Amino acid sequence: MSEQERSKWDARYSVPGYRKGEDPSPWLTAQAPHLPRQGASLDLAAGEGQNAVYLATLGLESHAVDISSMGRRKAAVLAVEWGVTVHYTVADLDADPGILAPARYDVITCFHFLNRDLIGPIEAALKPGGLVVVEILGERNLERHAHPSARYLLAEGELATWWPGMEDVASEEGWVGEVFVCRGVWRKG
Repeated sequence: MSEQERSKWDARYSVPGYRKGEDPSPWLTAQAPHLPRQGASLDLAAGEGQNAVYLATLGLESHAVDISSMGRRKAAVLAVEWGVTVHYTVADLDADPGILAPARYDVITCFHFLNRDLIGPIEAALKPGGLVVVEILGERNLERHAHPSARYLLAEGELATWWPGMEDVASEEGWVGEVFVCRGVWRKG
């Protein structure tokens, strides 16, 4: 992402009273039976930190990365409210994929952020037995919404091809309310 993207997200998170919410993604919480209760997690493109905070409540050493320093500030407030710690890094994942240290994480989450160059590094950053939990909008979303553009959307069936050497724990595509989502959970062998 560019400085323009950083400014866009900082501006969005700076709007008085704006908060996407305090609750984690329903897809993530639905995966609770599969999620470990110890180890390290990483939430990519963490925004205001709802998913990272949730992972910390499970007992994980929670790490988060996002391009927005305003998102980090809001995540810090949310973590205090929930009584947990989140280690948050402000970084551009498009420019610095090195944030994904090899064999470091037991869980990696990625919600509504698309960078296909991170597919391999995500798998490499998982420990054996580690999980990746993903939810990204699909191209069919454009049938009902003008944004985001196709650049940020997945083709039908694409997500299922990302980690062929990993176990598909749960995956699905379809309309959830008014948005078309592609989501899944994969376990590294």
